[in-house]
Amino acid sequence: MLLKSFSIFPIMLASFLLPEFLAAQTTALVIRQRNVEIRYDMSDTLALPAAPASDIAALRALLPEMPLTELIALAEKRGLEVSINNSKAIFADEQFRLDMQAPFGRTSLIFTRSDSVLYNVLWPQKRYIAQSMRYRRKLRQSVSGGLDSLRTLVERLQGDDMETAEQPGLLSHKPESTVSHVRMQDERHVNGFSCSRFEKNSPGLQHTVWATRDVPGLTQDLHLAADRFSDVFGARAGKTASARFRHDWPDWLPVRTVALQTRRSGQAILIVEDVLSIRKTQVADSMFAVPADFREASFFDLLNTNMGK
Repeated sequence: MLLKSFSIFPIMLASFLLPEFLAAQTTALVIRQRNVEIRYDMSDTLALPAAPASDIAALRALLPEMPLTELIALAEKRGLEVSINNSKAIFADEQFRLDMQAPFGRTSLIFTRSDSVLYNVLWPQKRYIAQSMRYRRKLRQSVSGGLDSLRTLVERLQGDDMETAEQPGLLSHKPESTVSHVRMQDERHVNGFSCSRFEKNSPGLQHTVWATRDVPGLTQDLHLAADRFSDVFGARAGKTASARFRHDWPDWLPVRTVALQTRRSGQAILIVEDVLSIRKTQVADSMFAVPADFREASFFDLLNTNMGK
């Protein structure tokens, strides 16, 4: 009897290993990223008495010679506002997921083309917010129209007091320059990749990209994924400096992007975006689904959660 039970065990084990017993999986591009923002705002001068906006430009000049951890420590010592966000993006054929660490805990954006709904998942609260893409497009159009009207009014009121595009380092009402990023002579290893430096300067923005050609297959996959889901993030997503770099230099993968944004008001923001790793692998289909026991919330619930209520 014992011998018979042992002879049946391999058959039972094999049945559990058949495809119908395994969790459904799909091939996806997985990217781990880190975003660091260092800010100075004139409205915070009481809180930041020793931190002029020029400190932000000085910090930018220290990259990439100074390790980012040391740069962050230096910025905090100078009294500047620093925020750090680690994230993971997962792109499949018709699905994507973005995991982030928000002030109120871990959150995810999940989108599946088949239902055309964007889910904002609040993991600690076991809640989610669902927005149809049709609703998001209407909302963007409404907001965009209002902003265009407001921008026109501000320009009319300011008239000749508005700085011209020829003045470097200041925002202007004129369109951003369409000049392409220029490849420089500098080469170095960034985040484990052999990279070249690209520069583009326009009014209010100094944009540096350290990019590699070490992983052509993954670079092409990333560009295709960005194009495939561009409608989810809106028309503006394709007009950013990073999107223009991708368009002008399609064979290069941005590994580190350093953007210095300055405004006439005195506000300055240094943004450092790093690709820490990129790979193609199998992920479970359940990664793109909201857990069944999570409860749907409203946008106001999200605002209250963000404010700690």
